[in-house]
Amino acid sequence: MTQPLREKLYGNCYVLNPDGEVMFHCNQEKINWYLSRNLAELVVEDPPTIRLKFKPNGPGHLGDKYYLTPKINQCVVCGSTVRLTRHHIIPHCYRRHFSRIHKDHSYHDVVLLCVTCHDAYENAATLLKKKLALDYGIPLIGSGWYRDETIVKVKKSASALLNHWDVIPSERREKLLQTLKNYFKKEEITKEDMEVANNCNETVQTVNYAEHGSTVVAKVGNIEEFVKMWRKHFLTTMQPKFMPDHWEVERSLGKFS
Repeated sequence: MTQPLREKLYGNCYVLNPDGEVMFHCNQEKINWYLSRNLAELVVEDPPTIRLKFKPNGPGHLGDKYYLTPKINQCVVCGSTVRLTRHHIIPHCYRRHFSRIHKDHSYHDVVLLCVTCHDAYENAATLLKKKLALDYGIPLIGSGWYRDETIVKVKKSASALLNHWDVIPSERREKLLQTLKNYFKKEEITKEDMEVANNCNETVQTVNYAEHGSTVVAKVGNIEEFVKMWRKHFLTTMQPKFMPDHWEVERSLGKFS
């Protein structure tokens, strides 16, 4: 199950450039950081608004209605204000392989979902990932790997000992322990050894290993269209009623920083 955020995502505090133009929003902690270092002056207390005392390196989100419109800390699907999570509309397994410029323009596609809605959408997103796996000929677990049967046996032995030690017949228990002794090359097996063995990865990557996400992104002809596909999928699947103002399917990844 997805874990909820501990703090609010949107602080809705205003940061102005020296000319008094809104550059971006941030939380109260960031406001305090600027003020404590005498890098800004307080303009208004409610909503918290500061003006920078130095010329910033860039314009921030100046002129971008999506970023500069205050946002509500609520689930964009059902409107719940509790147990909220940060949801990336374009899954991380693909987005992490985008070019730098595309990743730098990705906050538009981060929205809030309650835990229930988040888990519901992840199930639907997995179905789309499986379709992409077929379309691009690359399994979700990647290609170019094999299953180490020795590790599989070690994991099964450790799991059995950890979970059923008291009910396993002594002769069978000794055989399971011997499997671990052979693996660790030691005569005494501790509980820590069993836990290590139980967490071993039986999947071994070869020199020809290819990851699902990177392979799909490399084969996608148009990243912008790929992103729009995920946006449309989210809207169609979840029918969100509370999307932030000025959020749009057709927004270009390179429109603003």
